[in-house]
Amino acid sequence: MKKKILAVMLAFTMVAGSTGTVWAAEEKEDAVGTEETAVEGVEEESSARDDIARDDTVQGDTAQDNIVQGDTLTETPENLESDLASVSTAAPDVTYRVHVQSYGWQSTKKNGESAGTTGEAKRLEAIELNISNSTYAGGIEYRTHVQSYGWQDWVSDGALSGTTGEAKRLEAIQIRLTGELKNQYDIYYRVHAQSYGWLGWAKNGEKAGTASYAKRLECIEVVLVEKNGQAPGETGGSYICPGVQYQTHVQEYGWQDWVSDGEMSGTSGEAKRLEGIRIHLYDTDRWGYDGGIEYQTHVQSYGWQDWVSDGEMSGTSGESKRLEAIRIRLTGELAEHYSVYYRVHSQSLGWLDWAKDGEASGTEGFSKRLEAIEIKVISKDSQENDMEGGESFVSLIPDENVTLFGTILIEDSEDNVIENNELCVTGNGQVLGDAEGNHKLESFGIDLSTDGGSVPSGTILYRVKPYNGDWTAWTEQGGYAGDSDDEKYLQVIEVELAGNLEKLYHVYYRVCMETFGWLGWTADGEPAGMTGKKKGISAIQVQLVPRNQSGPGMEENAYREESEAAALCNPCPDGIVTSEFGGRDAPTDGASTNHKGRDYAAPEGTPIYAAATGVVIEVAENDARGKYLKIDHQNGLITLYQHCSVINVEKGDTVFVGAKIAEVGSTGIVTGAHLHFEVWEDGTPVDPRLYLSE
Repeated sequence: MKKKILAVMLAFTMVAGSTGTVWAAEEKEDAVGTEETAVEGVEEESSARDDIARDDTVQGDTAQDNIVQGDTLTETPENLESDLASVSTAAPDVTYRVHVQSYGWQSTKKNGESAGTTGEAKRLEAIELNISNSTYAGGIEYRTHVQSYGWQDWVSDGALSGTTGEAKRLEAIQIRLTGELKNQYDIYYRVHAQSYGWLGWAKNGEKAGTASYAKRLECIEVVLVEKNGQAPGETGGSYICPGVQYQTHVQEYGWQDWVSDGEMSGTSGEAKRLEGIRIHLYDTDRWGYDGGIEYQTHVQSYGWQDWVSDGEMSGTSGESKRLEAIRIRLTGELAEHYSVYYRVHSQSLGWLDWAKDGEASGTEGFSKRLEAIEIKVISKDSQENDMEGGESFVSLIPDENVTLFGTILIEDSEDNVIENNELCVTGNGQVLGDAEGNHKLESFGIDLSTDGGSVPSGTILYRVKPYNGDWTAWTEQGGYAGDSDDEKYLQVIEVELAGNLEKLYHVYYRVCMETFGWLGWTADGEPAGMTGKKKGISAIQVQLVPRNQSGPGMEENAYREESEAAALCNPCPDGIVTSEFGGRDAPTDGASTNHKGRDYAAPEGTPIYAAATGVVIEVAENDARGKYLKIDHQNGLITLYQHCSVINVEKGDTVFVGAKIAEVGSTGIVTGAHLHFEVWEDGTPVDPRLYLSE
């Protein structure tokens, strides 16, 4: 040690000049050389001093600007100082060796050389790193991410990181310098990862490799670079790990494996509900900002739950409750620089569009299960940050969003049109027109407002058949169906839904026929109205009903085609109609309040005729009906005649339309002589007016 110090001292000799102090040097290599070299340096220094003195005598003050080595001028003092400084700060070496699957410990590598293998599918299992030849205080620290164990503790200066003898792969690594060394140098490193190949260069404690993908490290390179110097290569993509991870609890299957960054969690095509979900950011360090992730779910029967965060469960397990919608948002500084996008696969609707940053995704009010979900976290500066804009959430349509409009004909007693009045009503289930049946509609339309932002996408379509006219083309919501110029009144309508509106709603409707009253409800494109009679629609009622709810009323007798509407003749043309089909007050004890037919009052003995050709299938008498008979007209149509005084046919007889079959009487429960006439369709009594001609 003393010899080295002496060598350094002798390598720098102060020389007195006429105007200042000049440093001379000889061979920078000898500054750290042997004692013999140091002595030679002293001799040369003495010779140089004599030469300088001689030059001073000849050249005067110019001698201070030059140093003579033998007969040759050498560097100026400023350059010498720079050269000597570079000697004292020569770059240290970074050395490292790795333990490779099957091969064991490999030979030591240094300064950017490759340690490990490529193309052999061999995992790195451990590593040791060190710094040598450094003139600065400090050392090197490192840690590895090990299969099954995760990140290990930091070790330093040649210690082993990883495992040997356990067949565990290294998956990622961090390396950093310490002490004064870290102020003078950056340490760069890159890894060769299974499936990915060489990743970008990391530096100064950054992570290099992969996490959560079970990918082995196969090779590594490490190099020192002067502080803030140029990197040895591309620096992007040095560490590959999930951004956002999530797992779902699926009906019958339970908790699924964690997935990440836009992968699907759940099922599609299996009709399995999501029941719970957990979400977390995998590695918060990778974002560079403080913050986390929060989420809440809309649960069957319970509604929206409280917000939870960072891996907590939202929803239920063991209660068989479906998730119906979800909201997700980032927190802290992270939310200022990143957006979280998510979309769900909803029962009946399939994949909805992407929602982001706390928006609702799914459905509310339709009892539709979530079946799968995808989640991404994307920088606000990314070009990918433009996925929103479609239909990500739908909820119930407010009643006030539905409007019916049309024109009605106002006629005099002789059916001459006096005027056409414009009509408009707002509200789901409201009635458009004249429910008293005195006037006829000439046109109508429906409008559905999208105010509120969560109305299901789609449209309402409708068409009409006017008296003595053909079906119009389908009209989309907001337009008129029918022609207010030709004074043709409406007789039949059809209404249907399209798009997601159809998947979530039924559209029910019914019509009130002029002088006849309300027909039954129908839905989803089926006809409503009556042909074959010179009767028009006087009022229309339309109601949108979610598919998970019941319709507004009885769905029968909504429409009769022309042949059916005039299928029967009047069975008692000499009688007077005193009671129609439907509800009524009981006229006497034991009589029904739900009148299933039509009553014709007539004197006893008045003829009763067959309403249509058919076969007599029953002739009988009981306390309620008195004497009665039934005729089968085929195709499910049967007529019933009761309270007769005399029956003129027998069971099995074939009768023709208009043939006398009985006489009016007052047998059974009655208040006077009359015919009670019923029409049965497929075993159910229906309004006879639907079949009777004028």
